[in-house]
Amino acid sequence: MNDLPELLERFRRGAEVIAAVTTGAAGPELDYTAGPGKWSIRQILCHLADSEIVDCDRMRRTIAEDNPTLIGYDQNAWAEKLDYKRRRFSQALETFRRIRGENHELLKELPAEAFERTATH
Repeated sequence: MNDLPELLERFRRGAEVIAAVTTGAAGPELDYTAGPGKWSIRQILCHLADSEIVDCDRMRRTIAEDNPTLIGYDQNAWAEKLDYKRRRFSQALETFRRIRGENHELLKELPAEAFERTATH
């Protein structure tokens, strides 16, 4: 895994890229959808934040347990029931940044063989 440091750096920068490309966007721009059934920027960011939380658990289980079972989730149900359309963009971005940063800190210190571990999804 010679490219692991580069991949981890790209992983770390993900939240900052989202922050940069959405700087100055508000209201209608964040809530625009390209069509029925498509998600807005706000909804996508909320999904990223929630997915990072889920991934937090999945990564830790995979690192610490032998072939753990990873639980799936219904992203559309989360978007609806967790009201992605009305969540505060700034709060979702901060959650994504914070959890991504914590996940990066965990991953960057792991030995390369930790990335060979498996789980069942």
